[in-house]
Amino acid sequence: NRNLQNAIDASGPGDTLILHGNFPWWDGEEYLSGRRTTIGAKTNLTLIADETDGASVSGNERDALLIWGSTNITVAGITFSLHNAHGINITSSSDVLVSNCTLRANTGSGSGKNGLYATSGPVTVKDCTVDVTTSHTGIDTRNDSHNSLIQNNTITNCSIGIILWGDDSQAIGNTVSHCSETGIHAGNGNDRAIVRSNTVHHCGTGMGNGVAKSTEYSYNVVYSNTVGIGIDPDYNGSGRTGYQVDHNTVYGNGTGIRIADVHYVDYHQVAANIVVGNGTGIDFDNIADSGGTVPDILYSVLWNNTTDYANDAVAATKTGVVTFDPGFHSTDPAHKWFLQLGPATPQAVLTTGDDSNHGGAAYMGAIEPYFPAGTVISVQ
Repeated sequence: NRNLQNAIDASGPGDTLILHGNFPWWDGEEYLSGRRTTIGAKTNLTLIADETDGASVSGNERDALLIWGSTNITVAGITFSLHNAHGINITSSSDVLVSNCTLRANTGSGSGKNGLYATSGPVTVKDCTVDVTTSHTGIDTRNDSHNSLIQNNTITNCSIGIILWGDDSQAIGNTVSHCSETGIHAGNGNDRAIVRSNTVHHCGTGMGNGVAKSTEYSYNVVYSNTVGIGIDPDYNGSGRTGYQVDHNTVYGNGTGIRIADVHYVDYHQVAANIVVGNGTGIDFDNIADSGGTVPDILYSVLWNNTTDYANDAVAATKTGVVTFDPGFHSTDPAHKWFLQLGPATPQAVLTTGDDSNHGGAAYMGAIEPYFPAGTVISVQ
């Protein structure tokens, strides 16, 4: 919309533009194909929707919003409707915050048509709703988008929900579902990715990575995926400094946790997970044959899977693994305390799975255990 673009072009550092209503790329009755709203070479600019009227920005063939060469940009509360292009494209920019926005309905085919696409950073995307189509990515942060934070977003109906490729980047507290390939993908050589406290379900692979370094997957709830957590790096590469998979609740997947072809890692940790009701609980595939070290399985619940272990996981060292009914407070997925340990947890679970380095047996899995006030947790 020319009025919106004129306002952005005329803005100065510290300005706030409040958007009212809809801003399509129309000029009278002429649809301006190939145009896009652009924030270029700006500093300290806020673009926000009116609290009463709301606001939407649409694009056709080009991005609904392009942010380039800018710093300290805030975009909040706006709905971006996109066709055959990215909803928001961030390049050569830093300290960009996108919050409480809706990114939806990308009807184009082929690549390069994601809800949000960033090739620079840091970028923070929080409290947004993303629903594009199954051939596109919801939030895509690429290799130079370092120190980015993807937090508390709801993402559905994508090919990949979140791509987390920048160094020291985090995906925290997101709900990702019905993605045909992967819910959350951390990879492509990035360092120190953190994937924590997310809920991912009904995807191909819930969460995983290819050639990432020092990746942490912790406190996630991962269910009803083909593979819950899948780590499959390029084992012929080098410098894969390690990964940890701990305090996750993984249930109802084809395979709960799959780690394959891991080579050249300095450390690995698979600990304090609750892995129940999967086809295969834990699968370590082609690790020993590729020259890698098979991880230990520590202080976890492996129960009620069709097969608890596959391939190298069968012979893996297991310490403090509970393989009997752990006495969950509820096994009803609709219950508030589904798969949480609680007062009915047998003493044998607390004894077998006790490990102070991982919080103790009562705190295995991703979900806070249910203990009414005054409950004494006793480990003998």
